[in-house]
Amino acid sequence: MKHPRLYKDTKKNAHLKYQISKTKLQIQKKRKIMEKKNNLCERLQKFAVDVILFLRTVKNTVETIDMKHPRLYKDTQGNAHI
Repeated sequence: MKHPRLYKDTKKNAHLKYQISKTKLQIQKKRKIMEKKNNLCERLQKFAVDVILFLRTVKNTVETIDMKHPRLYKDTQGNAHI
């Protein structure tokens, strides 16, 4: 027959091990979220640069000037909101 005190400690240790593993999983999830967020920032920056480079290739006419400014403003402001 097991000693009640030893059995109680074993239950407590099992609970502590569970809490530690749960905390490790939470930390891993937060790291993944941060990596995704960083990845999003990088992709938005690349997109903004691509838009700027593309708009430089468009000829400056009355119609395209009216089109370029709002496009440039809207496509590059995404980085500011993150």
